[in-house]
Amino acid sequence: FQMSDATTDVFGRKEGAHRPYGESARGRGAAVSEGEYAGAQIKDPKQALEVLRGSSLVIGMHPDQAVEGIVDFALASGKMFAVVPCCVYATQFHLRRLPSGRQVKSYDDLLAYLRSKDKRIRICELPFEGKNKLVYIAPDKGNL
Repeated sequence: FQMSDATTDVFGRKEGAHRPYGESARGRGAAVSEGEYAGAQIKDPKQALEVLRGSSLVIGMHPDQAVEGIVDFALASGKMFAVVPCCVYATQFHLRRLPSGRQVKSYDDLLAYLRSKDKRIRICELPFEGKNKLVYIAPDKGNL
């Protein structure tokens, strides 16, 4: 998750001035389905972080450059997540490496890279054409 025109990500790390595809051009923010911000689009980074911290699940459908941030935030926060990655952005994220040390360059590499972040991460195929791999952490059996 990255905020439009922000200089830091949700972890407070310094980032370049790039924006996720479509983010500033359309003025899109994070959509919220329930709670205080139900039905709203959140554009303020502090509000977005508040909502994310209060969530139990973080979802990204073809989130482009934000896919790794979603996974990292969820893992760091102890939250479940579900993402359907699409584009790899190998040039922009040239420091991504597989456990073997090889650079992440393909869609399958990206899936393997994300899965290598935690042994609980699973991947399944969704029933539609195109980039349809769901990368997720399900709830622990004790938390169902």
